[in-house]
Parts: sequence; structure tokens; C-alpha cells
Amino acid sequence: MFNLNSLRQIIGAVYDELPNIPINLRADAVPSEERYKLGIYQICDINSQAFRYANQTSTRMSAVQQYVNENWETVTNLQENLTKLPQLSKQLDEINRSVTELERFMAQTQIAFLALEALDDQIKDLKVRRQLPSLMDVS
Repeated sequence: MFNLNSLRQIIGAVYDELPNIPINLRADAVPSEERYKLGIYQICDINSQAFRYANQTSTRMSAVQQYVNENWETVTNLQENLTKLPQLSKQLDEINRSVTELERFMAQTQIAFLALEALDDQIKDLKVRRQLPSLMDVS
């Protein structure tokens, strides 16, 4: 419910302020019909301009939204890949250990082949030295 006393106070305050309102707002300073038409035309122009600005803003905001969405997808993909980084690091460490072990085995194999080649050369030399001279050999 409304408080009638406060309503009376408000109406009384408005009546007290009526003599103090600006001159161009008083009823005796009513603008002419031409001024109303001019005001209406100005309002229409401002309204048209506001629509143009609203459309322009909407278009630009759509472009900004698309740009943000594209960048958000990139950031999301980057974040997903960064979360996989520790797992990839572990896999690379395992691969590095395997490669190091393979290199060691290859070096051992190469040393073994060199030793076998040296033994083969020694055996060939011994065979040549032990061969009996043939009777057909006229030297």
C-alpha cells in the first residue's frame, strides 16, 4: 500500500518547484510546429544513424567473436599438447635408452668382427707358413 502522507509531501514539493523550472519547459514557451517537425526529423536522423552504428558494431563483434573462437581453438589445442608433454618426454627417454643400448651392442659387434678378421688373417698366415713346399715349385 502507498503511504499517502509521503505522496502528499512529494506532490507538495513538486508544486513548490514549479516556479523554478526553466523557461523553455514552461507551457507558455511552447515551440512552434516547425520546431516540432525539425525535432522529429532530427530524431529520425539520429535513429537511422544509431541503426547504422548498431549494424556496424554487430558486424565487427561477429568478426571479433569468430577471431576469438579461432584463437580459443588454437589455445585449447596447445593446452592439450602441453599436457601430453610429460608423457612424450618419458617416451623419448625410453627411446634414447634403447638407442644407447643398441649403439653399445653395435660397437661390441664391430669389435668382435675386427677380432674375428684379425684371427682369420692370422690363420691364413699360419696356413701359408705351414704349407709344405710343393715339388713342382722351382724356385
